[in-house]
Amino acid sequence: MMRTLVVLSVLVVIAAAAPGDRCCLNTTFSFVLRGTPIAGMNTSTPTIQSQTQLFDYDYDRMIQRVVVNGSSIFPPSSFGYSVVIYNDFKHSKAYNVQNGACTEEPLTASQSPHCIPDSFTKIDSYTIGQNGGLKRLSTWSGAVGGDQMIFDVDENCTPITMTTIGSGGSFVSSFLITDVKNGLLSSSDALEIPQACKHGAGAVGK
Repeated sequence: MMRTLVVLSVLVVIAAAAPGDRCCLNTTFSFVLRGTPIAGMNTSTPTIQSQTQLFDYDYDRMIQRVVVNGSSIFPPSSFGYSVVIYNDFKHSKAYNVQNGACTEEPLTASQSPHCIPDSFTKIDSYTIGQNGGLKRLSTWSGAVGGDQMIFDVDENCTPITMTTIGSGGSFVSSFLITDVKNGLLSSSDALEIPQACKHGAGAVGK
């Protein structure tokens, strides 16, 4: 699970692209990922999860939050999991909140831009829907931190899907991107660090 979550710290680089052009989302936005990350692809014991990830990001404040809820499909399990991750790029700290407890660790990843990078390449474009409901999509691909990312966006810069392939085929995560709010967070307090994490950390994300 945690390897999949690390990928999200760079997810914002794919969050916007017009067909044939490179564009940006607002510096503040949120969306929900729904999909099935697969870990351990290059081992004899791969794991498959069903997962949703609520993603909030404020580029100007240099902070992002990911709320992860999931369960194991293989091996099958009746137990789910939930974890909230805060990445504070301003102070290079990452906070993981689970079962009411908060752990802090150094954040080594750099803050990602809210625009599509120049290093990404448009590899395809196509139309979905029918009659008056046609939608034009573009597919982009690029490398981020050793992982390969492939994503689709529509003509309004709205991200639609994302697939990430880990270095050496170590994992594959495929997500549908829903509930996109460009310029808005999922809630007014989405990026407020919980009190449980503020043991001497100072004004995080401010």
